[in-house]
Amino acid sequence: MFALRYIFVDSREELALHGCSGTGAVDIPAYITYLNDYAFYGSDVTSLVLPASVRYFGSNALRGLEGSLQYFELANETAELPRDLLSGFRALTEVVLPEGVTTLEEETIVDCPMLSRVVMPRTLFSIGANFRGCPNVTLAVAANSPAEQWAITQGLPYVNYGGATLVVHEKASCAGEYEGLTLVLSDGEERMTQRMNAAESYTFYDLDGEKSYSVWAENDYGMRLTQPFRLSVTGKRLKATLPAPRVATDVRLTVRDENNRSQNSAAVIVWLDADGQELARGAKLTRVPLGTELSAQVSLSGRTALRYAQPEPLQFTVTRSSTAVGLYLQKAAFDSETSLSLSGSYTPAGGETTAFTDWDAVEFHVDDLTSGAGELAWLVEDGLLQLGAQVQSGDTLRVTVSSQSGHFEPVSATVTVSEGAALSFS
Repeated sequence: MFALRYIFVDSREELALHGCSGTGAVDIPAYITYLNDYAFYGSDVTSLVLPASVRYFGSNALRGLEGSLQYFELANETAELPRDLLSGFRALTEVVLPEGVTTLEEETIVDCPMLSRVVMPRTLFSIGANFRGCPNVTLAVAANSPAEQWAITQGLPYVNYGGATLVVHEKASCAGEYEGLTLVLSDGEERMTQRMNAAESYTFYDLDGEKSYSVWAENDYGMRLTQPFRLSVTGKRLKATLPAPRVATDVRLTVRDENNRSQNSAAVIVWLDADGQELARGAKLTRVPLGTELSAQVSLSGRTALRYAQPEPLQFTVTRSSTAVGLYLQKAAFDSETSLSLSGSYTPAGGETTAFTDWDAVEFHVDDLTSGAGELAWLVEDGLLQLGAQVQSGDTLRVTVSSQSGHFEPVSATVTVSEGAALSFS
């Protein structure tokens, strides 16, 4: 609770709180009717419930709370909410307006990126343009109310209220271990979810008293990191605590060639679960529980697909030692009927010209200019550029050599395929 060190009362009905110490909720005396200009400036209030006596707001009455205020509730149905009252409140997650409020002026609640729920009363029939810059907001409205019709017209997500409320707490001894997970509440048919951050507790609203629910936390791929538990709705307000999350780790796959160089840029990596269902694409999975059975399917593209065989799926079980996984490519097997002898020379900047023999350190781009077949598969062995059976004697080829490490600019040469044909680069 807030410690109110500085309270400036202009009259018995007016209040301004400047420089309050601590963080948390603050009690406003029940006789206050007016919040002064910048009433909370310099404070760190996180929860603000205004009593029924508060009817009027001074200019920028809530300024200074943009980075701290998470919960705002108004009790007075005749209060006049000024424009921009809740504009730019970065931490705000919930707003509750009481029955009796009839009007919500334009831009009263805007640019609140964390705002997830606004309770709108049945009596609210005049609603201006609001909730711009509130991408996560869901409106809690009464069925068949003007607020519900407005939400439909505006295309905003909404739920009908009247059910029970569930507050799910993180296990205190596991602080920080849930961050980045998704909290799931499911009745077996529908799911409600919340992204877990540093909030320590998460609230689900409007639960059906005739249903039972399961609750768990999962990673981005739908893998459960906490043991699910079931609960039945036995009252209007329920509480539950998550069990400790399972031990998890990140997994990264690197596709490597015979020289241990990464070929991930030319690979499409698809992760599958034990049932063959796709989990994600990319080189890395995060927060995977230990003991999970995975497989990775790799498809090669570009020149890499010409040089190497498509790899078989890689299957493994996630352990503490399997965070970095390597998949080594095998050179493509093809019927080589044509070979070109290679020779080259290399002159480093300011150095002497020497014979070049490290053909494994270069990339070849081979085009058949005669057939127009496009880029051809190739393989280098013992100083010979091996080409596939599609190359015919008499074909004219353009061969481009480039350094994998960027030591020299690409060099091209043209050759006609014949017995004993050779390629020379410098």
